[in-house]
Formats: sequence, C-alpha cells, structure tokens
Amino acid sequence: MIDEWCKEAPKELDFNHEAENTRTVSKNLSWKTKGGSGSVPNDVDVLVPEIIQILILEYMDGIRLHDNDSLEEYGVDKKKLVEEITRAYAHQIYIDGFFNGDPHPGNFLVSKEPPHKPILLDFGLTKRISQSMKQALAKMFLSCAEGDQVALLSAFAEMGLKLRVDMPQQSLEIASIFFRQSTTATEAKENIKALNEQRERNAKALQEKMKLNKKEVKHFNPVDAFPGDAIIFMRVLNLLRGLSASLNVRIVYLDIMRPFAESTLLGSMTRSPSTNSEWIYDSPVNSEVESKLRNLLIEMEATKFWVYKWVNNLLPFIYMP
Repeated sequence: MIDEWCKEAPKELDFNHEAENTRTVSKNLSWKTKGGSGSVPNDVDVLVPEIIQILILEYMDGIRLHDNDSLEEYGVDKKKLVEEITRAYAHQIYIDGFFNGDPHPGNFLVSKEPPHKPILLDFGLTKRISQSMKQALAKMFLSCAEGDQVALLSAFAEMGLKLRVDMPQQSLEIASIFFRQSTTATEAKENIKALNEQRERNAKALQEKMKLNKKEVKHFNPVDAFPGDAIIFMRVLNLLRGLSASLNVRIVYLDIMRPFAESTLLGSMTRSPSTNSEWIYDSPVNSEVESKLRNLLIEMEATKFWVYKWVNNLLPFIYMP
C-alpha cells in the first residue's frame, strides 16, 4: 500500500500532468458509451472546469460540499448529488479505466445554477488501469452483487490478488463490504458495530480453519499479494462512502455502479477475438484440463475461417436433388 502511494503521490506536484489528466477526464465523461445489444445509460451529468493555462482553470461558481447552509439555501438535492458523483466515478473506473483517486469533499463543488450539477476538481492523483484490470474490477463488483463466490475468486486471480487461505464465503463477505449501501452519519455507529461483529466472526472462522490461537490469528494476514492498482480503487470507494456520510445521505452503490460494470464485461464479450486480444485472460491456470481447454479455444478461433469456408463449399452438395 505504501509503495503504491509513494508511486502515485508525487504526480500531484506535476501541474502539466494534472492539466492533461483534467482534459482526459473531461473528454471521457462527455462521451456517451454504448454496450451490449442496446444503449447503456453510461452518460453522466457533471461539470469539469476547462484548462485555460497550466495553472489556470475555468472559473465555476459553486458551493463547497461542507457548506450545508448554502446547500439548503439553494435547494440542492444532496442524495442526487452524491449519486451523480458516484456515477461519474463508475464511468471513470469501469468505462474509461482512468479515474481520480482522491474524491474527498474538498475536490468537489456544486453548481449554483439549477440543476446543481457536481463540479469535479483536482486531477493530480489520477490512476490509469489496464483493460484486464478494468474487467477484473468489474467482475469483482458483479460477483459481490450476485453473491457468486467462484466468480469472485476468479476476479481475484485475474487482478493478481492472492490469498493464503481457501475461504470463499468469508472472501465474499469482506469484498462485499466495499460495495455495501452507504449509511447516514446518524446510522454510522450501528454500522460500525455490525462490521465489528462480522470481523469477529471472520476471525473465528479463520482461527478454526488455520488452527491458530487468539494471538496468532490477530497477526495472520490472509492476503499473500495485493495488486497496487486495486489499492487506489479501494480508496476511492471508501472516500465515496465518506462523502455520503458527510452529506447524511444513503446511497445504494450496487444499483448505481452496476450498469457500468456490466457494460465493461458485455463490451469485452461482444468483441470478437480478432479485435479483443484479451478474450482469454492470462489468469493462473489451475489444472492441466484448463490449460488444454485454453489451447483448444485458441486453435478453434484460428481455424474458424476455414471451418466456415468448408461448410459453405459443402452446402451445395448436401442440398443437390
């Protein structure tokens, strides 16, 4: 975690880098993406200041998120505001693979003009992830939404997250915490209590599984390797939750982010292997059978054209009177 932070943090001091990031995010969020068989609602309704010069942004008259009196005075729908910010981040992560890693309240304004759109600021700490990582994160999200333990472990393998223990149910419970419904500030105490109780249950299950004593289980790390790209992603989810709490609104992240994650996976599936070089993921091979199956799929794709040609040449003879 420290290594990843040390790698990314210095970029915030490079204003040329930040200016280019701002232009890229603005361009990405202005596009309307289509996926699957129909249009997916991936367009987002946010504002990003235009870069005038390296250190000069377009002026936008907005309200700070911590200025609750002004938000009330202007009649800002705080729930809708956080939902739109969440949609913007879902688009950046799952559609663009290029997202701001620092969504704290100070990096947003709210437009004073109706319909009070969120204004996104400060793109110094902006993370770019590969297509395979983007798909793995989408797969992790959807596996949590569906309660699919097998898909979750597959997503972990694809993103490079290695576990030291085989406890799929506990893995699903822990991963689902990041995507759970946010709570208001008044509910935070009960939420923390519930999370602590779940943590104790997981620790007990781990203790029984690994045959550890109470002292050993406290120091046991079930994760053997954690991908750096996922660290900033997890940080973003936590900060978005903090945003909900600070504005005292409840957000259902699974409903908001799901169309974007689905669009990412559907887009990968609908592209043919000739245009999608990652149609078979370079994830760990768990058995000899799986290795043979992958090779067979590659061979089938390579010979597909000749199979079609052979069938087409044969059809006239089949239907001859």
